[in-house]
Amino acid sequence: MSATKSGTVTYAGYYTVALNSSVSYSTRFSVVVKFTTPGNNYPVPVEAWVGSYSTAATASSGESYMGPDGSSWAEAIDSNDRYMNICIKAFGTGGSGPAPTPTTAGSPLLVDYDGDGYADPGLFRSTDGSFRLMLSYLGYYRFSSVYDSQCIAQPGDFDGDGLADPAVVDTSSGRWRFYSSANSYSRYYISQTWYSSSATPVCGDYDGDRYTDPMAYVGSSGEWYILSSRYNYGTYYYRQWGGSSYTPVCGDFDGDRYADPMLYNNSNGYWYILRSRYQYSEASMWFGLSGYTPVTGDFDGDRYTDLAVYNTTSGQWYILLSSSGDQNYIGAIWDGSP
Repeated sequence: MSATKSGTVTYAGYYTVALNSSVSYSTRFSVVVKFTTPGNNYPVPVEAWVGSYSTAATASSGESYMGPDGSSWAEAIDSNDRYMNICIKAFGTGGSGPAPTPTTAGSPLLVDYDGDGYADPGLFRSTDGSFRLMLSYLGYYRFSSVYDSQCIAQPGDFDGDGLADPAVVDTSSGRWRFYSSANSYSRYYISQTWYSSSATPVCGDYDGDRYTDPMAYVGSSGEWYILSSRYNYGTYYYRQWGGSSYTPVCGDFDGDRYADPMLYNNSNGYWYILRSRYQYSEASMWFGLSGYTPVTGDFDGDRYTDLAVYNTTSGQWYILLSSSGDQNYIGAIWDGSP
């Protein structure tokens, strides 16, 4: 081995691991990983072509090998004699090849689509209406919708069943539309229109009834208009806080099951949070970089929202883990590809 590195991660997912020293490589080399995953029935992450499930995946002979002891190796083949690829990538510098970049950008999402209590990274591509999801329980999944470039993705649980619904704001009509997970993913919409071209849409369970509430943030005046699901969308809350230099986000940062309004400063990476548990007193912290889009969701399953950022150019994710006391973060590159 030219270089080795060992370590432990608490949560399953995609990780970028940097070596402690540089390694020279030619056009042909191997990356070898030993996985030790006690109690896991699926210890090695793989992908393979499966009809009507992962038809975009490819795997061929001579690409991936597996072995029980690190000395004997065999082609990675599943129980149906299909070739599999081990989900490992190596990133380097130099050479004539281009750096890996996403083929198509998307709007980042971080909500629990599979109902296991852990938020799933996702991307909405308005070019084809697809929600590209990396489910913590099931792996990669692509949900196809009728939504188009006039729609802005808005992640949330609009039917109150504990699973996030693929949802958008339709800017052409002002309606919030969603595929209801509680009703076999039939299409629904909220009767009250709640969108303005002068406002940025955002959403969260502000009133604590387990249903996501549509919100509109007017950056020029710092005004929040929050449509209440608790009152059948017949009334709204109003709050003035913010300004034009911020991006609005929302999440339960303090763990009381009420969504807290948040603002992300795009120029310096600072977050500002109105904590509902503490009479909406303001807290602030840094986590981000210029050029990154803010995202929120409970990635580590501790019922506190984690702060995250995503770069649409590089496909780089960074997620700050609340379970670590907001001290540790994870990072990975994923652009919605299978």
